[in-house]
Amino acid sequence: MKNKNINILFHTGNFDKIYYGLTTAAASLAVNINTKLFFTMEAIQSLTRNGAEYGWHKLATVKAVNAVERNKILSNLGLPGFEEILNSCIVLNGIFMVCESGLIVQEIKYSELRSDIKFSKGGLVTFFGETQNDSSLIFI
Repeated sequence: MKNKNINILFHTGNFDKIYYGLTTAAASLAVNINTKLFFTMEAIQSLTRNGAEYGWHKLATVKAVNAVERNKILSNLGLPGFEEILNSCIVLNGIFMVCESGLIVQEIKYSELRSDIKFSKGGLVTFFGETQNDSSLIFI
């Protein structure tokens, strides 16, 4: 039986891993699987914004280039860019949660998070408490 819900827990601060996690979320949402994206620790940086600069610009990559250059490389290969794949998750009604403890540890204020994403507040207890019995968990 196919799972009806997928929960993706983003813990890493690596651009490539977060990008692939978002790609996984967008794909599951596209085939009508309810998907919750839970961001904690270094992964929260990917959802911040300071003026015109997005937090994901500061993430590390698996290659010897910065995240902005890595994003350009992926786009030049015909893949969607980070913003495009993130927007797909938003438009397809992915549920975004940011860990309250992770915000404290990373010294990120809730006001520093992107305003174009509707966030559900909570921590791991809320995340797991709202998890359905027919869910899968992916840890990134």
